Amino acid sequence: MRRRDFIKVVAGSATAWPFMARAQERIRLVGLLNILAEDDPESRLRIAAFKKSLQELCWTDGSIRIEARWAGGDVERLRKHAKELVALGPDVILTSGSVTVRPLQQATRTMTRVAVVRDPVNGSGIAQFAVIQAFAPPLGVELIPIDARDVREIDRGITPFSRFDNGGLIVTSGGTGYHRDVIIPLAVRFRLPAVYPYRYYATDGGLASYGPNTINW
Repeated sequence: MRRRDFIKVVAGSATAWPFMARAQERIRLVGLLNILAEDDPESRLRIAAFKKSLQELCWTDGSIRIEARWAGGDVERLRKHAKELVALGPDVILTSGSVTVRPLQQATRTMTRVAVVRDPVNGSGIAQFAVIQAFAPPLGVELIPIDARDVREIDRGITPFSRFDNGGLIVTSGGTGYHRDVIIPLAVRFRLPAVYPYRYYATDGGLASYGPNTINW
């Protein structure tokens, strides 16, 4: 699955970006969709934090272009902007919250398979997988659970999954954190768009985090 086909369905970290796997031969296009107005103080803080993080990780104006759309609280304008961003074919679209995610889901349906890395023993990981299971069918997404009891089990799950197109990766909380030094490199190696439960996954090279201690876009 190409990164531009992956629409985050959870809030992402401003520091979260696939820096480890980037290619330098072309300018990367990032789409940003926000329900707020462009001149809203919160909007300014978010875009400033995002650009600062990109610069710190050596993504300069020569290697990345940002296309931002601001709805100013107008739902119809939000739908229009969502279609515009999808039509541009960006490498990734960054947004957060159900209000902005829904129009993007309506504009594109290319994410069809998701592998969920879970701790089969820890209660929080099991509960998160149950929630993901409930939301997947209405979105037409096939779920593939991958248990994370040990390194071999993780590799045996992610490697064959990566051989098929239109796939993404969700890592739940629990004991999976002990194996992030294996999970993150596998996701980067196979170019799998991935979201993780904590910010330290993103700072260690993961694409995006959705849990506590996250700078939300």
